[in-house]
Amino acid sequence: MIQFGPPRTGSTLVWNAVRAICPELEVPKRHDLSFLHRSPLCRARFIATVRDPSDIIASMLGVSELTPTPEAVDSKIEELARQGMADAIWLRNHSRALILRYEDFYGDFDRLFTPIEGFLGKRAEASARKDFERRFSIDAVRERAEKLQSFDRFDPQDQIHGRHVSRQSGRPGYHHEVLDPASIARIRERFARFIDVFGYRS
Repeated sequence: MIQFGPPRTGSTLVWNAVRAICPELEVPKRHDLSFLHRSPLCRARFIATVRDPSDIIASMLGVSELTPTPEAVDSKIEELARQGMADAIWLRNHSRALILRYEDFYGDFDRLFTPIEGFLGKRAEASARKDFERRFSIDAVRERAEKLQSFDRFDPQDQIHGRHVSRQSGRPGYHHEVLDPASIARIRERFARFIDVFGYRS
């Protein structure tokens, strides 16, 4: 089992949900896939996360504390292009992959757990689910992230980073409040295939 997703797609939340459902598993968490992972010899199952690329870029700028200048946006576009966007498209029709859209499970733990439990064929213990909901509400994560301060610092137990939660609480569509239309257009052009495959045309 591999938990995969480009950065800022809710992958840490999903990784912790998988661990709550199957605490006996050692689950690698990756932002890209190796040649071996993409080989026919790899028999692993994948739980993958995707998100609107414009929101990803807005979030990447936020955790880096960068003003969304054209130069900063272009830098993050190229950084994101190297971190799993093509791999996500490759997984789209993979027979052993579950694809989770950030927008579908944002703020709704039932819509997070139900597809994962169905994919794994196992339900989380009630106590594990209760502990997850306590630890991973947006307010709880924000409080712990503020104590860590810097994105370079993280809790090794659950991989929550400093500045993990944006000022907009990761709300879907908030890129319109952060990015100008020209920047959004460049992002949509660069990731047009991803946007088409995962239904982010609006």
